[in-house]
Amino acid sequence: MVVGILISSEVRKLESVIDEACLANPLLKLGRAQATWQYLAFCEDMLLKELSNEDKSSQRMSMFTDMLVNNMQYPIRWIWSHCKNIGYVSQNWSDTNYEAAWKLMELADEYSPFETVFIYGSAGFLDLEANGNEIVPSKFVTDLRYEAYDRLLSCDRGTEERADPTELFLAVASTVEVKGDRFTYALNPGIVAFAKQVLRPVDNESLVLPTNWQLPEFSFGEFQSVVSTTRAIAMIHNFARGVAARINRN
Repeated sequence: MVVGILISSEVRKLESVIDEACLANPLLKLGRAQATWQYLAFCEDMLLKELSNEDKSSQRMSMFTDMLVNNMQYPIRWIWSHCKNIGYVSQNWSDTNYEAAWKLMELADEYSPFETVFIYGSAGFLDLEANGNEIVPSKFVTDLRYEAYDRLLSCDRGTEERADPTELFLAVASTVEVKGDRFTYALNPGIVAFAKQVLRPVDNESLVLPTNWQLPEFSFGEFQSVVSTTRAIAMIHNFARGVAARINRN
């Protein structure tokens, strides 16, 4: 949270209780790597479920992506701050861990408005008062013109060249094997390079900052290379999991 001098000690005590609510979640008892893997695996399920929705409009997918990414920041932050860096990652199914990840996402949904309120309160844009176990905001800003996302604008802007993943999908699908509750697929430099080639129009549209700009530890060109490679691997995995799900269902 943003620390300021405009918030009373009573409100700060309630803030501490809110910040520590995540500690009751079972995922926070796991090692950092296991908890992170479990939460990201749950988020992958949410994405797979959304992709199976009949409404695949750019508006819906854009809003869903924003929601998922913005929501993830809180659980990952809690896991990184509170989980010990111990243990190994088990990929075995766990009802308890899956339900805990779901509850952690729901808690993040509830936490987001609290963070917004405290940011505005610490900046002096509203007053916060403690009323028992409740925090009561007042003097809230009335001009909300800059609070809205640009969701009424087209999300289909971009280059005339569009990415066609059909050949990539077929190449990935031909390597998928399912055994029991596990699946494998080919992931090598060749298939990743193919995926990066397919996704080049997407990269050209989203990675627009000059590659020669230098940050203390890396250049924007190096950052873009990592992003495009990660995006390619993610697409390959998404294709493979979709194929594996169909095989297993049949």
